[in-house]
Amino acid sequence: MKLGDVGYVSLRYVEEGIDKWYDGKDFVPYKDSNIIFLKFIHEKPIIEDGQILLD
Repeated sequence: MKLGDVGYVSLRYVEEGIDKWYDGKDFVPYKDSNIIFLKFIHEKPIIEDGQILLD
């Protein structure tokens, strides 16, 4: 991701002590309540008439 990128963000709210994450061996509870970033999907440019060439 770079500054100025356009797209969609997937976030999740986690609660301290209730929600857990997997550290490779075991599930560990979060130490703080927070919003965590899951993924970013870049927005694809809109294709306008004349941009598609069919053979």
